[in-house]
Amino acid sequence: MTLAWSAIEQPQGYLSSGQMDKLLERLIHVNRYFLKCVLNADCVDPTTQLEIAIGCGGREGVTSPRVHDMWAAAEVAHLMTNRPAFRLTRDVPRDDIPGAIAAAMAASSMVIRQHASVLNGLKGYENFDADQFADQLLNYSQMLVLFAHANSGDVITDDATEDQKAAIQQKRRLALRGDGEVVEIGYRADPFDKVFTAASFLQRAHIGRDL
Repeated sequence: MTLAWSAIEQPQGYLSSGQMDKLLERLIHVNRYFLKCVLNADCVDPTTQLEIAIGCGGREGVTSPRVHDMWAAAEVAHLMTNRPAFRLTRDVPRDDIPGAIAAAMAASSMVIRQHASVLNGLKGYENFDADQFADQLLNYSQMLVLFAHANSGDVITDDATEDQKAAIQQKRRLALRGDGEVVEIGYRADPFDKVFTAASFLQRAHIGRDL
């Protein structure tokens, strides 16, 4: 999201330095990965039925050797460590992650739609349809925002008791491992800042598309 945002606000920096094509290639690559993380995009109601896959390299819920326990090059770390996949559902939502992905998708769609012409003639992009890809990112972003907003749950406030804070933190640490077991994978932030950011970029992207 931050990379895309920088190109939304200051595109001339990338254009004048001849780096816009490099930025677009990276945004397209990572968003293709994000698209694959939404497991059932054809579901009828994303607020209750959506499932999202995430990776976890943390210490909780992962048997040793864990990626955070080993210093190794990113290109080979997956060969030497356990990096299981987890699922986020309505029962185990972890809403900060869908919100962050949605923000990245919406912001990236704006940059890709506006500057895709710099990819003309580059190998691998001969048949790339920028508008279609940007529209797909917007559709997925909207589903993720709906899911995250509907399943955000309680947030930690200044007037919450220590017991209330601990209960909220414990619930947010949960995720559904691929073997069907719900395990703790580490505390995550409250989702509302990410959901708000995603909704803001989603609105900007829709306005830009319709102009």
